[in-house]
Amino acid sequence: MRQRWLAVVLLGVLLGTTRAQAVPDRLLQVVPADPLAVIWFDRHAAEDGEEPVNAGRIAAAILQHTREMGLLRDVDATVGLLADVLALQPELGRYPRAVVVLDVQADPLSGGGFRLGGLGAGLIVVTGGDHLRIERQIQALLNLHADRETARLTQRDANGMTVYTLADRRWPEWAVVEWGAVQDCYLITLGAGVFDRLASSVKDPHKGLAAEAWFGQAHQRCRGPAARWEWYLDFQAVLARLVPAMGDQPRKVLAALGLGDVARGLWTVGLVGRTVDAACVLDVAGREHYLPISLTGEAARPFDPLIPPTEPNGTILDARPREMVPRACRAYLAARSPYVRERLTERWAALEAELGIHAETDILDHLGRHAILHNFPQHPLRLPVFVTIMIEIENSPDTVRTALDRLLRRAQEYLTSPSEQPGLLRLNRDADGVWYLQYGIYGPALVVTDRWIVLSYSPQAVRQNVQYLQGLNRDAPTRPVPQP
Repeated sequence: MRQRWLAVVLLGVLLGTTRAQAVPDRLLQVVPADPLAVIWFDRHAAEDGEEPVNAGRIAAAILQHTREMGLLRDVDATVGLLADVLALQPELGRYPRAVVVLDVQADPLSGGGFRLGGLGAGLIVVTGGDHLRIERQIQALLNLHADRETARLTQRDANGMTVYTLADRRWPEWAVVEWGAVQDCYLITLGAGVFDRLASSVKDPHKGLAAEAWFGQAHQRCRGPAARWEWYLDFQAVLARLVPAMGDQPRKVLAALGLGDVARGLWTVGLVGRTVDAACVLDVAGREHYLPISLTGEAARPFDPLIPPTEPNGTILDARPREMVPRACRAYLAARSPYVRERLTERWAALEAELGIHAETDILDHLGRHAILHNFPQHPLRLPVFVTIMIEIENSPDTVRTALDRLLRRAQEYLTSPSEQPGLLRLNRDADGVWYLQYGIYGPALVVTDRWIVLSYSPQAVRQNVQYLQGLNRDAPTRPVPQP
């Protein structure tokens, strides 16, 4: 009931991957028994060889842009390497693959805060022996990072395997990159010893995570055999790595998210018909807790007309924003210092008083429990994360609209103040009530209707959705009543 937000981030990507298959058993079997976190991806590349622009490429671009802005300068060279390894993901879309994190360390900074002190992670790709495409991408990676003056490239033989190792004086000592073929898999790893650990699990899958009793039961309960993505996280193992350097702060963040008593969890995302199906199973004090995240079958049927029939798929989330939003805010504040937390709380209370609103009573309390994601209208570049989100309004849409308008007008004033370099980023409101960001071109937009808060990637996309909803209201004026 409280952790369904962790799978929502995956759903917008799956909306655009209509050719995806299920995650194969072989990929599940090659993951070692003690990971901190794993994400399994099925194959999703187009059959004609066209590589889609997907979440991996978008995430890599964001990471690179963040690095270029200097926000990650303490680990700049390593982050560049991580971004480029991440950028390999879209090119490998024809293969099932898993990203495995085996270790993470944090180091405190003298001026406060933390930086990455160590990472052990790897990419396992089940190629079936077709390694050529990956080796070409590795060569491209070498061309970017193997500086002749600072880098050292070596190779070694490990029980009949040829393993390549790249180290660079510009990187931290722990940032060792290795790669090579192991049976029907190809491994790319970061961190000393990671390659050998993953290679061992590939060769002897009977000792891997998939053979563990809890995982096997959770996989079946979450409809894992039909899932296109799976996500495993060992919360307590992550805490064990971070608490020595960061103190109780990670525990406080998890507690604020409602995850303080969770040992580990498994999330799955798949399709039932044209409806995205998401669920999770949590291990809480040795007991299994099953949590459906989306509605399918009869429970989803009243909402089916709200997903345009021209679109291949969509999802109806049991989102519960009245619970999710305050929990996310508390978690964010728990991650900040006491001084910053107090200042942010005071400023928000002063802003609400000045505007004459209260976010919880004027917005959240009027929202329903459901949200709908779909990809109508398709983004011109067919970017899968650029979807439409519709958040249910249960009552008093005028109250919600007034409160949001006041908040957005204040944001508009802030962005047009002289200190914010007016003209670079603007927030506009048109006569029909559509708000949208503009940074040269039109950006994300929203509008409040009598039943939905509609958000999409552009003002025109929002208006097309409003027009579609108005057509539904004319054809079927009664409001569908969802099953609980």
